[in-house]
Amino acid sequence: MTNTAYNLDWLISVDDHVLEPPHLWVERVPAKDRERAPHMEYDDTGLDYWVYDGKRYPSSGLSAVAGKSKEEFSPEPLPYREMRAGCYDPDARLEDMDRAGIEKGLVSITTPGLWFVDAPTSRKVARASNEFAAKLRADHPGRFGLFTALPLPDIDGALAEIAYGLDTLKADGVGLLTSYGNVWLGDPKFDPIMAELNRRKAVAYVHPTAPDCCRNLVPGVPEAAIEFGTDTTRAIARFVFGGAAARFPDVRVIWSHAGGTMPFLAERFEFMAKSPQYAAKFPQGFAPAARKFFYDTAQSSNAIAMDGIKRLVGAPRIVFGTDYPFRSAVEHVDGLKNAGVFTEAELRGIDRDNALGLLRA
Repeated sequence: MTNTAYNLDWLISVDDHVLEPPHLWVERVPAKDRERAPHMEYDDTGLDYWVYDGKRYPSSGLSAVAGKSKEEFSPEPLPYREMRAGCYDPDARLEDMDRAGIEKGLVSITTPGLWFVDAPTSRKVARASNEFAAKLRADHPGRFGLFTALPLPDIDGALAEIAYGLDTLKADGVGLLTSYGNVWLGDPKFDPIMAELNRRKAVAYVHPTAPDCCRNLVPGVPEAAIEFGTDTTRAIARFVFGGAAARFPDVRVIWSHAGGTMPFLAERFEFMAKSPQYAAKFPQGFAPAARKFFYDTAQSSNAIAMDGIKRLVGAPRIVFGTDYPFRSAVEHVDGLKNAGVFTEAELRGIDRDNALGLLRA
């Protein structure tokens, strides 16, 4: 292994993604279900398309920015053959991790989640994804962790996959999205899921998505630019003010991307907490509730975002994340160091120790 930038056996990223290789569900889903499960097709121009539920979805150029210069970034569809191999190939991913000083990446799925066609198909797709990630971890001991993917909004299927992921695969926690359709985490619909995670004192890593209500709102501006941060904030607000945080206090929640826009709206949430509707539930205001969660640095390793989240929750509640392959680890390491927000001891905690404490609790 080579590592020219930082000390290997050091950084732990809780926000890492390995894109599904094109053959994943062809190989791991029963033959009778393969036409309904996501699978790759190609058109005459050479573009790749994920096909499921009778629709074609081009892969995104933004899925492949790791290892590319900013001048090469593009939201235009990009075939797998033009992506950096580390985006989807485990061995190439390890080479990228070594160069960036990442000892361990905890891998999870990202938007749009794993709801495809119907509940039976989605359960098989989730199982295949989790077993792929578990093999990735087994083949490379100590280098990868796993947040179990769930076939939400299928509650029964998700409960079964929690048991399989945590008991059989020995996953580090579960991976959730901020919303499913137009229902946000914290809604009573998800209480069976949260109750089970609370019983297990499990880690729940939450990645943003764009809800059905709010797609393609601003011409020329992708959902990832605005909507992801906003949806994280919606989910936090629903989770806190809807009472889920109080009902399920033993779930160890990690919110991606420094909590989205939440730190910038904290003053408004403080006024909400003091209103007649909520004052009895939040006698100390909103901030103590926010400090019960963890927040990662992915897509947020700049002075403005880091200063805001540090002031609100404190450095011990911040964990390192890269959002690889949508961004690179080196960008985040440099961003955190250059932000001028953290002491060396705080950076050590963010880079590694805070995550170790969270995962071992």
